[in-house]
Order: sequence, then structure tokens, then C-alpha cells
Amino acid sequence: MVFNEIMALIFPSIIGILLYVKFTNKTLSILEALGITVLFNLVTNCICYAILYFFKGRQDFLFTPLFTIKYCLTAVVVVIIIVIAYRFIELNFKVKLKVENTEND
Repeated sequence: MVFNEIMALIFPSIIGILLYVKFTNKTLSILEALGITVLFNLVTNCICYAILYFFKGRQDFLFTPLFTIKYCLTAVVVVIIIVIAYRFIELNFKVKLKVENTEND
């Protein structure tokens, strides 16, 4: 069952990074791709576990083949929504920072 757990937890975020690269039409460095994949993985699994906890009402889940398929499909839908929201925020919001040095050297 270890393969089922790994596949269900990591596979949707890989789909998310591939979809993100398709949306942006740019090549990412390895560090950028890893960071975005980890972000998608964390957010997707937190949301999916919250959904499962809300509907099932228990904290432990047995990754049977049927449960793995349901979890993967749910996570893929969630990661697609996350990618679209992330790209929307990336295109429409800008942050400007101004750093002032208060030390007189």
C-alpha cells in the first residue's frame, strides 16, 4: 500500500506543475519547479484531507485501490483550481517594496 499512498499524495501536484508550465509558456529552473510543486502538494493535500475529514469524520484513512482512485480524482480537481487561482493572482497582483536604510555608515 505504500505505492498507493505515494501516488495519491504526489501525482496530483505533478499534474499541477505540468499544467502551470503549460499556462505560463516558460521554462522553470529546477528550484522554481520544485518550490511550486511543493506548494501545490502542500495546499492540495491539506484541502483534500480537510474535505475527507469533514465528510468521513475520522482522522485515519486506509489507502485501498478504490480510495486511492477517489482521492486522486479529488486531488486533481483541487489542484486544477489551485493552478488557475495561482496564475490569476500572479497575473493580477503586484507587490512593490521599498527598502530604506536607517543606518548611517
